[in-house]
Amino acid sequence: MQTTCITCQETRTIPFSWQHLVTFKIFQPQPLLDKEDWLCATCLKDLPWLEDNLQCDRCDRSLAGLSSSFTYAHQDWQICYDCERWLASEEQLRQEPDLCLNPVTEDSGEEAGRILMWNRSVWQYNEVVQDLIAQYKFKGNQSLKYFFASLLWEQWRNLIESTDPSIQRLSQETDLVTCIPLAPDRLIERGYNQAEQIGELFAARSHLPFVPDALIRQGDLDKQSQKDRQARLKELWDKFINNPVRNADIHNKRVCLIDDIYTTGATIYAAAYALRSAGAKSVISLTMAR
Repeated sequence: MQTTCITCQETRTIPFSWQHLVTFKIFQPQPLLDKEDWLCATCLKDLPWLEDNLQCDRCDRSLAGLSSSFTYAHQDWQICYDCERWLASEEQLRQEPDLCLNPVTEDSGEEAGRILMWNRSVWQYNEVVQDLIAQYKFKGNQSLKYFFASLLWEQWRNLIESTDPSIQRLSQETDLVTCIPLAPDRLIERGYNQAEQIGELFAARSHLPFVPDALIRQGDLDKQSQKDRQARLKELWDKFINNPVRNADIHNKRVCLIDDIYTTGATIYAAAYALRSAGAKSVISLTMAR
C-alpha cells in the first residue's frame, strides 16, 4: 500500500498484511493507526518521543540535562521544580477557605486535596513538534486530528498496562474524557477547538463518554499588579468554571483532560481545579507535547 509520511510527506510503501484486512484499515480513509502507519522510518526515529525513564513522574517533563537542584523527590516519584511549585499551590489552597477543594468522596485516599494527579505527553516540545501543532491549530490542517488522536490512544494503551500501580489504576478507572475549551472569540476566529476534536476521537476509540462542554472559559485576566495575593490566587483558579448543565456528568467521576501542549501547567491545573471543585473525584491529563 502506498502512503505518505505525515511529517515529511515522503511517499512510502507499507507491506500489506492480513491484519489490515481483518481490522478494515484499508477501508478507513482516516482511521486511528499505530505511529508506524503514519510515519516514515526516519521521522519515527527523529521525533522527540518521551519515554518512561528520564521524565518528571507527575508532568512528564524531560529531566535529562536538568540540574539536580531543580528536581525533587516526592514520595516514590522524582518531580521537576514546576510540579514542586504546584504541590505548594495545592497546600496553599488548603489554607484558603474560599478556594479549597470540595470533599467529594469518602475514600479519596491519594486523591484528597490533589488538583491534578498527573499529566502524560507524547513528545518533548521542539521546533518540529511546534510546526506540526501549528499546522493543525492555525493553518487549518484538520486531518492531523487523526494522527494526534492515534498517538494519544497508543499512549493510553501503555498507561493502562503501566507497571506503576497508581498510573495503571487511574487509567483503567477513568470514567469520562473532556477537553480544554477555547475562549469564545478564539473559537469563532479558528472555527474549531483542536483539543475537542482530538478528545472526541480519543474517547470514541477508548470507549469512554466524551463531554466536550464540561468547562466554560472565563475572560482574560485583569492586571495582577493591582490585586493582593488572595485576589491573584483566586483569579488564577477561576480561569475556568464548571458548566452548570454538566454537573451531574462529572460528579464523583475520574476525568481525563485533553489538550495539545503542557507548558507551565497553569491552564491544565486551572481546568482541573474547576472540575475537582465541581465534584470530579480525580483528574489526569493527556497532551501531545510537554
